[in-house]
Amino acid sequence: MMETTDRPGQATDDAVQAAFRAGVRGAPVGLAAYGLAEDHAPFASGPSEALMAETRRLPGLTDAEGAYGTGRVLRRLALLLDRVGAPPSIARQFRDNLAGAVVTHRMRRQRQGWSEDDTVQMVLEMWDRVFGEADATRTRLAEMLTADDMRPGAPKKRSLFSLAWRR
Repeated sequence: MMETTDRPGQATDDAVQAAFRAGVRGAPVGLAAYGLAEDHAPFASGPSEALMAETRRLPGLTDAEGAYGTGRVLRRLALLLDRVGAPPSIARQFRDNLAGAVVTHRMRRQRQGWSEDDTVQMVLEMWDRVFGEADATRTRLAEMLTADDMRPGAPKKRSLFSLAWRR
């Protein structure tokens, strides 16, 4: 049964979770919501990415665009953790902390749903606590988390949620 909403601009829970799954798997918006695209086992290059790709839902998400962006950031964070050889427990801990933050955000009945920017800010807050705000790598981390494609030299893609090109 699909959840309805009383707030304009908010999607049903099924649509929101499908958008989240598309983002966390690195798929275009809508692809993960239809048929076989969601039935196969996702390819993951490392244990953190595999952990994130197996995440079926993130409670508290109310906005499809924010859910997709949150999934994208989780995937990028997992790719970074895999690159540096971090154990999957780090990715699991971040995912669990994120779930708590999203649910708390919704419980507070915030006007705006949780977004990609909120997820990036949460990663940066964690970074600041460990390395400090003046760390030069912080800016690069923020750029990597919001990039359309993390591969060097990859072409920029158009957002499926707006007509503007992402930087």
